[in-house]
Amino acid sequence: MKLLPEDYSPPLYTLLLKLWTYIFGSSLLAMRSFSIFIIWGLIFLAAFPVRAAFGKRASVICMLLYTLSYVNFLLVPEIRPTVLAYFLTAACAIYMYLALFKGYHYAYICMTVFAVLGMYTHNVSMLAALSFYIVSFAFTIISKQK
Repeated sequence: MKLLPEDYSPPLYTLLLKLWTYIFGSSLLAMRSFSIFIIWGLIFLAAFPVRAAFGKRASVICMLLYTLSYVNFLLVPEIRPTVLAYFLTAACAIYMYLALFKGYHYAYICMTVFAVLGMYTHNVSMLAALSFYIVSFAFTIISKQK
């Protein structure tokens, strides 16, 4: 917590990790299990929102890719905000698709929540959220003209 003001990254991951260590301890295993918990969140995204967007087959393929991906094997032992930004950016993208192409009104709220959380997690996620909103705005303008 003392280093938080000196860190250049947005603070959400640091605060969540600090809460995690209060609950589960500050051992290396406990801190690394936080990343495993986030990867389970990705599998949850594949099981439900991806299924709603693209169907059962795409959901199963996405779950397999999240489970067996070499990148995820590299990210799981890391104690870095990149993992949480990965989850939040993926969630924002999936809910953007559900909002724009499927017309689910709740997806706008989910997209906004995940975008804001992503902005407070990692700088790259901040840029991704900005680009998602630019694409959403452009798509809305283009579809209104048709």
